[in-house]
Formats: sequence, C-alpha cells, structure tokens
Amino acid sequence: ISNGTPDMPFNKDAMEVTALSGETGEVIRSARLPWFPGNQTMSDTFRYLINGGYSHGRPRLVTSQGCYHELTIHAWQGNLEPLWQRHIPNSEPGCRASHMTSVLDIDRDGRDEVFLGERCIDIDTGQDKWVADRDNYHGHSDVVMPTLDHRTGDWFLYTCREFPWPEGSRGVVMFDAHGREVWGY
Repeated sequence: ISNGTPDMPFNKDAMEVTALSGETGEVIRSARLPWFPGNQTMSDTFRYLINGGYSHGRPRLVTSQGCYHELTIHAWQGNLEPLWQRHIPNSEPGCRASHMTSVLDIDRDGRDEVFLGERCIDIDTGQDKWVADRDNYHGHSDVVMPTLDHRTGDWFLYTCREFPWPEGSRGVVMFDAHGREVWGY
C-alpha cells in the first residue's frame, strides 16, 4: 500500500495497492484503494492491514483500513481486480477492528473467512457470517487470534480487548467457530 502522489504523503484519497513481481520487484499492477470516510483521526486513516487468503483455491487479497471507529475492508482477486468493498460505519453494532487481521477457513467450507476484529467476514461476499458479542461490545480488541484445539480439531477465536468493557462484556474472551462465547474474564 502506497501513496500515488509522493509530493503529498498524507493524501488519503490517492492511496493504492501495488502488486510487485516476486522475481524482479517490478510493478505488475496498481489499483486505487476505495474511499475512506473523512473526519477520521490519523491513527484510523493511516492504519492499513493487508492479508492473503483463498476461496476454493482462488487467491484473494484483503485490505482494510481503520481500527477504532469507521472501518473499510476490500477484497481483490489475484490480478488486483476488485471483488467487493465494504464500509462499516461507527454506528454499526459489534466491535471495531484490531491490530491484526487473521484469515483462515474456520468453518472448513473451502473459503477463508476474514477476522476484522471479532467480526467473521465471508471472503467472497464481504458479508458478516457472525459478529461475536455483537450487541454488547463496541470497543476495540488488541488481539484477535484463531486458535486450534489439536485434540479435537476445533477452531476457536481468542480475543484480548482494550478498556472500557461495558457491563455484560469481558476483557479476555474465547469464542467458538460460530462466535459463541466459550469463556471469558
């Protein structure tokens, strides 16, 4: 992710994602990142995460912007052709993003899911499959880590949240592969 106008390094309207050749480092293709809502803090505006994933063997690139308030997330096909984009306004229920974005096929359907905070997003459509603690927690999780129980083969989602926690929410929580709380403290 870079800025297409080097003379204006903080121009959020000119940000682009660029694919480079692994062999030569030459630019293969660039694409402009979709719009990010105005009136955001620098910490939100210039917080980018980029991940790779798959859907039935087809590569997907996922880019996201924002962390504490407004969020945008985008998926690209392997050639940087846009697949979908989504704006998650601060008014939408559920937690905000985290300092990391995990991608894995948590439900084993052949398509990876993207974890933007505690939000499990379908990599092909950009729609929520589930949002953990959707109606109680609207804050920000520092850590969101998929965790495999090697004894059972079941996936879980471990989260560690920033303060404050509203009544009914917890700071360290483990969710199952469907977003249901297993335990929390």
